[in-house]
Amino acid sequence: MVSFAMRGDLTIRTVKTASGATAVQVVQNKGKQRPFLKHIGSAHTEHDLELLMAEAREYAEAHCRQPDLFAETPTPPKAPLSVQDVFARSKLIGVTHQFARRALLACARKCGLGELPELYLDLALMRIIEPASKLMTLELLETHFNVKYARRTLHRMLPKLLEHQATIETAAIQTARDAMQETFSLVLYDVTTLYFESFKEYDFQKPGFSKDNKPMQ
Repeated sequence: MVSFAMRGDLTIRTVKTASGATAVQVVQNKGKQRPFLKHIGSAHTEHDLELLMAEAREYAEAHCRQPDLFAETPTPPKAPLSVQDVFARSKLIGVTHQFARRALLACARKCGLGELPELYLDLALMRIIEPASKLMTLELLETHFNVKYARRTLHRMLPKLLEHQATIETAAIQTARDAMQETFSLVLYDVTTLYFESFKEYDFQKPGFSKDNKPMQ
């Protein structure tokens, strides 16, 4: 540990950490005790250490009790950090997509769907972000947003979605009228395509109209 005496009751000290970095701290002098006051940061290079020491001196100057005898002496302006310095002192702690989820949930609430259980909204927004099966959607929600739903919750909630059909349809029509100035009296919406691929015909499988140009399936 190395200490650098400052005026007043503050001292800057550097301490080697277990990872080999040099921690820069500002401590308060109280007799034999030096209570920890402010951790400025940890440096891995000499350049980083110089920057942290300058920041520590600035902090100590602003928080020490003893007034500066040369307080009115102008100090040179501190040079702004370059982009390289900013990135050198930055540390990636993780990646999150929470902003996308919050934005889409806000859109859903604005469209009148805020009263729906959040599971339904999360399933819908993942269809926008990364369409997948329902079980895979649960995994994607946890990966991208750290939102966890149990499979049994999904299986229990999905049949109850029909109870909210009128609310969802009304919200869609009202949003189209209010936000998009649409005027209509009849709304037709698309559904998932369902067809069979088999060499054998069953009673419940009859050739008919196909929007995917599969007239015989």
